[in-house]
Amino acid sequence: MIRLNMTALMKKARSMGDESVEDIASRTGIGRATLYRLANGGEPSLPTLCKFRAVYGGRVDSLITEDPTTPGVAVPKQRTPRSRSRRAT
Repeated sequence: MIRLNMTALMKKARSMGDESVEDIASRTGIGRATLYRLANGGEPSLPTLCKFRAVYGGRVDSLITEDPTTPGVAVPKQRTPRSRSRRAT
């Protein structure tokens, strides 16, 4: 199971002047109840993560973390683009 990395979210929010849950809710359009649920360990949905990304920038995978209490479940690693080499023909 994945969790919202509240530390990373709050750091991004504070860089834009959002100091409280109410500020984040107002800027993102995500309800305060949802934000509190996520802060208490609720699993974020992809649309919610995309809203955070759209407002605060950065990458979605920087906003999530693995739940250490759920064995055998891991956050997928970000793919690294392959370098394209041109072959001489």
